[in-house]
Amino acid sequence: MPSADEHLFFTAEIVFEACWCGNEAAPAALLDIAREGITRRAREVSRRRTLTASEQVRGELNTALLKWGWVAETPVQARGHCVSVKADPELVEAVAGREQALAQQVALSWRARDRALRIEQMCALLLDPLRATASWFLDHPDNPDELVSIARQFQELRGILEAEQRGESVGGLLDELLAGADEAVRLRLSNVLRKVFSQYGRADLATRLRPGEDDEASGTEV
Repeated sequence: MPSADEHLFFTAEIVFEACWCGNEAAPAALLDIAREGITRRAREVSRRRTLTASEQVRGELNTALLKWGWVAETPVQARGHCVSVKADPELVEAVAGREQALAQQVALSWRARDRALRIEQMCALLLDPLRATASWFLDHPDNPDELVSIARQFQELRGILEAEQRGESVGGLLDELLAGADEAVRLRLSNVLRKVFSQYGRADLATRLRPGEDDEASGTEV
């Protein structure tokens, strides 16, 4: 009988009975017809299980085959009793190893998802000093005198984390270049920025650049 795995099979011993319900005499193929009906019903049960579930299959077969059932559209009814269900021990061991590996993989996946969720929750908490302080106080209800200090620490931590979240900005990079040690870079960048600011009507920003850093002073074409 087929199992849940393609090309892997159970071997079952089933005793069955046949009943002819036709008006004429029972055909010589009565038992063959009954066997086909029992086999079909048994396969519907067995293909739901892997080779590691032989005992379960035997019980389920006995439940499924207990009552009389019509065989297709024939006047034949059949019922059966499963004596045993077996499978190749080496194949059973291989399937068991695969099922264990899959179970471990699922467990690892669950733990990874749980950890990712907890990290997201913790990130949201650390960026909210009020909730973070309340959460701390729930775990330390006997230390109310430390609340102010803890709240300040969470506020400072939020400032650090928000700065990390923002990352490097274009403005910050320009400030860094304008204050850098490379005089040629400072002069060229200053000239470019002054022209851009002037073209967009932001003379106020252009004048904030260091005086004397115009094209003539630098001698650099832009």
